[in-house]
Amino acid sequence: MRKNRRLILGLQEVRGAHRERSVSDWREQYGRILRLRYQWGTRTCWPEEGVFDHFYAFAKACYHLVDWLENDKSQPIRRAQANRHVATSPALTLCRDICNGTKHGVLETKDVQTERRTRVIGGYTELDANREVIRERLVHEQRLFVHFDGDSIPAATFAIRCIEEWNRLLAAEGLDTRTEALRFSLPGDLPESGSHLEDSGDPAGRRPE
Repeated sequence: MRKNRRLILGLQEVRGAHRERSVSDWREQYGRILRLRYQWGTRTCWPEEGVFDHFYAFAKACYHLVDWLENDKSQPIRRAQANRHVATSPALTLCRDICNGTKHGVLETKDVQTERRTRVIGGYTELDANREVIRERLVHEQRLFVHFDGDSIPAATFAIRCIEEWNRLLAAEGLDTRTEALRFSLPGDLPESGSHLEDSGDPAGRRPE
């Protein structure tokens, strides 16, 4: 009974925390962007098309931060300023093109090129009820690369560049992007500052000092 009561109290605390955050709070969408980025570093075994779906989901979430900033009147960045910032950033511009292209079914006209690379990272034996071998299976790692700025870079690296670009605007307007200031949690113990290296472990891509 005591354990159940503690669980109920915990749920009430979580619900209370969610009530503190406005539906249009820009940090809601910024947190979604970080979580999508975080998954690039924690997941290697994607369904055949899942790696593409995840990339497009990230690009859409990243670009739509423009709308969330516009709708959150508690902070100073309005749509026009956010759109100007997107237009000066090649990474965010590509997200905009992906978002608009997938919406209208004309992605190929936007010169958005991706490449999936697969490699074997392990294997296992599938057994039947009598412990007889049915088949040998291989485990594949799928990585997505984005053609960007004259080079082919991992999608995770591209995602970090996008987040760095948003951080530049948010910091200039005095908005706090530290994880503890965002009113949500991420798995693991993440450093307060990190780098744009793919394996930094910090979804916001901040550089360790």
